[in-house]
Amino acid sequence: MSFKDMPKIRGFQVVNGSPRAKSLTIGMFKEKWKFHRDLPPTPVFAYGASRRTATVPGPTIEARHGIDTYVTWQNNLPSKHILPWDPTIPTAMPATKKGVRTVVHLHGGIHEPASDGNSNSWFTAGFNQRKGPYLV
Repeated sequence: MSFKDMPKIRGFQVVNGSPRAKSLTIGMFKEKWKFHRDLPPTPVFAYGASRRTATVPGPTIEARHGIDTYVTWQNNLPSKHILPWDPTIPTAMPATKKGVRTVVHLHGGIHEPASDGNSNSWFTAGFNQRKGPYLV
């Protein structure tokens, strides 16, 4: 039994020998993940450039200081959550009461606070429903 290697995504491109800004698209997908050889796979929400490459935790974005990396997040999650959740929490309830909400952020980045996600700023698949400001 082998486990997936955690993927790396280059967050910059090289043009004529110089690093330049790059835009990435990273999606969230419902997958089965095997955390230990003696345990069965379990449902998870995984991150990746595609369903095939999605992992838990998500990919490492290799960036260069001073070179911008732009990430567009795509919520490809199902309409029903894999875990029970409390529908009485007002910030977590879409108007239609359908769709898995997601709040995304990066770890270890140097970025504006407005781009770091918060519980009052979420979206469902296809941005069908959203709350709070768009991340910039």
